Amino acid sequence: MAVNKMALTVGLLITALFIIPASAMAAGGTISGKVDFPAASSFPENVTETTTNLTVSDLTIYAVNIQTGFANVTNPNPDGTYQIPVTDDGLYQIYVKPDAIADTSRGPDFPQIVQYPNREGTRVYVVNMQGKDITNADIKGYAPGYYQPPNDLTLTSDVPAATDVTIPQTSPTAAPTPGFVSLIALAGMIIAAAAILQRKN
Repeated sequence: MAVNKMALTVGLLITALFIIPASAMAAGGTISGKVDFPAASSFPENVTETTTNLTVSDLTIYAVNIQTGFANVTNPNPDGTYQIPVTDDGLYQIYVKPDAIADTSRGPDFPQIVQYPNREGTRVYVVNMQGKDITNADIKGYAPGYYQPPNDLTLTSDVPAATDVTIPQTSPTAAPTPGFVSLIALAGMIIAAAAILQRKN
């Protein structure tokens, strides 16, 4: 009986020690927000061609981890909202391609340029992922020369020079994959279950 109680205790301790920290330290999450977009727009070089009108879903939004280089990409929903899952914690630079469009809401004869955060670092937008979803990473459009960083993290000195970014073929999930810690936790549960069964017998 004493051996069974000891096995049960050891099994439960192993499970608690590894499952709880593993879930508490899960990295990454989802970066989401909304992109400002004019009622009518076009590429700046094609403002007189109505066939080149853009929709917000034609934009591409990037999230690039400044420290690790991990990157992911998405296109906004028709209402301008977007979600980008990321697997690493750290500082993420958010930018848009194309990084400038022409607002033709007043007609193609009166276009107004709208600029978004860019990769090159002249219009920097950085958010800090720390294992918790970021739900307010809204992206605004600005007239040339009027860009204002959305938060204190968006300092040009914090962002390295632009480099080629390799985007994964499929969007990753933010959930950690099973590994050594999970196997140890599973072993703990098996030991505890075995001890309970022996006590019943």
